[in-house]
Amino acid sequence: RCVATRGARYHVVASAGGYAPSSQWVEGGAPGACRDLAIVLAAQRAQLARSSTGPAPTAEAALPHNTNDSRHKIDDQDPYDRDRLLSLRAPLALAAVLASALPSAAKAAEPDATEEGRTRFRRGVELFHEGDYRNVLIEFNRAYAIAPQFKILYNIGQTCFELQDYACALRSLRDYRAAADSSVSASRRAETDAQIAQLQARVAYVTVETNVPGAEISVDDLLVGKAPLTAPLLVSAGRRRFSAASEGKPQINHVVDVAGGESTKVRFDFPAEKTPAAAGPTAPPRARPPSPSRPPSSAPFWISIGISSTLAAGAATFGLLALRSDRDADRALDVFPTNTGAIESAQAKSTRFALVADILGAAAIVGVASSIYFGVRLASSGGPKPTELRAGASGLGLSGAF
Repeated sequence: RCVATRGARYHVVASAGGYAPSSQWVEGGAPGACRDLAIVLAAQRAQLARSSTGPAPTAEAALPHNTNDSRHKIDDQDPYDRDRLLSLRAPLALAAVLASALPSAAKAAEPDATEEGRTRFRRGVELFHEGDYRNVLIEFNRAYAIAPQFKILYNIGQTCFELQDYACALRSLRDYRAAADSSVSASRRAETDAQIAQLQARVAYVTVETNVPGAEISVDDLLVGKAPLTAPLLVSAGRRRFSAASEGKPQINHVVDVAGGESTKVRFDFPAEKTPAAAGPTAPPRARPPSPSRPPSSAPFWISIGISSTLAAGAATFGLLALRSDRDADRALDVFPTNTGAIESAQAKSTRFALVADILGAAAIVGVASSIYFGVRLASSGGPKPTELRAGASGLGLSGAF
């Protein structure tokens, strides 16, 4: 009896001892779904009947996707298919077992994330059989991140094993073993446990210490966390490059050879920043005592006195010469016969001497005024008094500061 629930997917598998299994996916609820199932079963029956007449093919020959040189095998079963509907196991006979999904789940549309995860998983399987393990790891990791299924961890572990990334393989297989449910066979559990025991001898535990909290710690240029780390790092045995970086400080690198099964320590010591010494209490600036005001110099007074005296003496001298020349001119006029040349010469001298006397007299007046100014200023500032000429009963006296 065929019961094909709408929205469900059925995986029809036929197998016989010593022969390669045959399988096909059938969409339930589609027109002619039961008819398609019957056709599939009939085709499988005919294939097994033909195979019984010849030598039994080996599993490796029947599965061309397993002909690569990988040392580890992955699980090709779609981890997102939780409804295995048909499993046939009988020598040269078939039995059909149909399992339908729950009605509520069958009616619900499959989430886009699950479909993308399935696409990534299938792509990873194809790449694994081609030996492109690095891209396989990317696809499996992406599928697990989009729609997590614990069975993907098994494939991630096997891929890391192929890449000799033993730390990644151990982490993935441990997580797979911890999440394994009753759908995982006993043989698969035993196989996984054996691989975990094998990997434990190929990894090391490294404790990372640093004197700068928050420093970024990297292993082989891959960021693994920030200091302080809560647990030792699980790394693959071999030569590993540890790095520590902190903002404003130069990056520190340590290349360490770690052996499998050992525990070691790596420490990063960043140079301490030079901090300026704390300044002690500063004493208030000492007030400078006001410098004593210097009295004005008496030199200008004496210079003006000297110049005025000189100018006055010059004015008096040329005034006397002008008077003498004027008298000579008068005497020349009284002489008969008159000497015109002598008269004119005397008059010219008198004029010149009078002019010079006037100029020197005016300059002397200016000098006297300057002497008076400097004398008054000097007297008002409390400085040395100018020289004074005093007349007393006993005679003349000269007083002053020089």
